[in-house]
Amino acid sequence: MANRRVSLYLVTWNVGDKGPPNDNLQELLNQHTDAQPDVVAIGLQEAKKETDWLDSFRRVLLPRGYVLVKQRSLWAIHLFVFVMRKHLVAVQNIESEVTRSGYGGVLGNKGGVSIRMDLYGVNFIIVNAHFTAHITENHERIEDFMDIIDNQKFKDTDVEKLLDHDFVFWIGDLNFRINDLDHDLVLRKVEQKSYAELMKHDQLMVSKDAGLIFARFHEGQINFPPTYKFDKNTDRYDTSSKQRKPAWTDRILHLINEDNFENLVLSIDQQWYRHLPQYKTSDHRPVCSLYQLKVFDKAPRMPVVMETDPVYRVHHKENCKLQMRYRINHKCKQRFQPDSWDWLGLFEDSLPDFASALSRVYAPSTDTEDTDFGVDATLDLPSSLQTGLYRLVYFSVKKNCPVGYSDPVKIFAERQRSPVTIAADFEYRGPGRLRVTYTVHHSCKQAFSPSAADSLRLVADDSTAASVQEMRVPTADTESTGFGVDAVFDLTKVAPGSRRTGSYRVLYFSSDRMAVMGQSATFKITWSVGSEV
Repeated sequence: MANRRVSLYLVTWNVGDKGPPNDNLQELLNQHTDAQPDVVAIGLQEAKKETDWLDSFRRVLLPRGYVLVKQRSLWAIHLFVFVMRKHLVAVQNIESEVTRSGYGGVLGNKGGVSIRMDLYGVNFIIVNAHFTAHITENHERIEDFMDIIDNQKFKDTDVEKLLDHDFVFWIGDLNFRINDLDHDLVLRKVEQKSYAELMKHDQLMVSKDAGLIFARFHEGQINFPPTYKFDKNTDRYDTSSKQRKPAWTDRILHLINEDNFENLVLSIDQQWYRHLPQYKTSDHRPVCSLYQLKVFDKAPRMPVVMETDPVYRVHHKENCKLQMRYRINHKCKQRFQPDSWDWLGLFEDSLPDFASALSRVYAPSTDTEDTDFGVDATLDLPSSLQTGLYRLVYFSVKKNCPVGYSDPVKIFAERQRSPVTIAADFEYRGPGRLRVTYTVHHSCKQAFSPSAADSLRLVADDSTAASVQEMRVPTADTESTGFGVDAVFDLTKVAPGSRRTGSYRVLYFSSDRMAVMGQSATFKITWSVGSEV
């Protein structure tokens, strides 16, 4: 069976109660090259300024085509997952969990948060954990691990438990230290880059080899120095009176259940595993890794099909509503059932996240057998809506993610009604005749009177250059224009150099006011082969 590869970038950082650094965050988020990962997941520990961190991540990732699909927090432990917008149709069944540990789980100062989802037919989970500190508490760290494994459950029947997932990624400040060796010897070994020798005394590796923790997990080879503990804003290891030994407290591990499918053998390729020494505001250094995952080639079909007009024109002095229709794809009814709490939302086309709907309404209750014919719904538009591209989304409460997306919708938001409305078909073929109808609204006739010197102008939608074609408005009594006046552009007269297949509009230009008094929605003109130059 055909398959594809998707890239997953993971980074973990104990930020030591500090806010985002002033440094460029491009490298922290692996956005400093053209090879953008498909999924970016960031795990923070000891991050009290969650909003500041998230805003910093958004400023870097949203302009580069990412969408925040989920975030989950447990006190100062945070996990954020961003997915490239082009992959949203392949994302399903998002869930998250938290497990508290430390002081009997009462305070939640230690523990783990997780986010799981399906992507192109396979599922994965990312756990961001902060285990118990101090070199003597290795047993407590093992207990922290087991608490998360035992307590996190999921709705998806295929993955009731955490380790059932096709891919499991575990990141965080796991707080494992180096046994047996004294402080000065560890420092000398670090200076000599004798990392393999030090790893023989690493508590995580020793416990893993004994089958006490991460028994089936894999970790890439560590070729970077210990990431803890530094004097903040320096490259010096701890010079305080406590003189803590350097250690690899910050780790990334993975597990794969490669035989979960009969028709696809799962595989994973860890491209690299490294630290980021340039980020020095904390006493920890960030650790990151890039993976390539083998998944199915195509995403499962979206259960809900959204239908709406591609262009809307709204006036803020009126009660603005947007009409839409959706239907359940009959091939998906076995795996998707609508819920009375499902909702429909209007989002900016950039879709920064699933929580930023500009307007929403509960999906009308209906028998799923009737949805083949479509279900009508009406969405109130906010008075602050600006002209731009938007998208309608059907959000499933059970799946905790969108299960249907509309095509982009262009909404023209006018602060007051334009005196002239121009109606045009959605598509024309040229050369030929282009017929439009303009109407002068009765409510505007006191403020605006048409003139025989007024003109209709055909312009390219993406251009402010001269008109492609211009014509005087047909002579008409303004008392009768409430019924519309027809006008015809002769496209055969358009200069060959101006014939470009694309989007166009028609403008009504007032000679008295020297201003545009109305315009049509965007439409497409397709020029026949040989007529374009």
